Amino acid sequence: IIEFEKGNRQDLVDKANAEIEILLSYLPQQLSEDEIYEIVRVTATEVGANSMKDMGRLMSAVMEKVKGRAEGKVVSTIVKEHLSK
Repeated sequence: IIEFEKGNRQDLVDKANAEIEILLSYLPQQLSEDEIYEIVRVTATEVGANSMKDMGRLMSAVMEKVKGRAEGKVVSTIVKEHLSK
C-alpha cells in the first residue's frame, strides 16, 4: 500500500484496503483483556490453580479456551498477575 501511495495510485490503495477489510472480517474476534481475565479467574477455580507453581497447568487450560482469540503473551501476563495475588 505504501508503494502504491508513493506512486500516486489511489485506485490501487483503495483496492488493497478493500481486500484487507474483507480478509479481516474472516478473522475471529479478539478477546478483550477483561474477558481474558474472567476466563483466567474461572479456569483457575476449575483446575485448582492458586500459586505460580500451577502456572503451566492454568496456561494450558486457558489457552485451550481462548485458542485463536488471544495472544499467548497477553494470556501469560494475565495468568501471572492472577496467580501472584
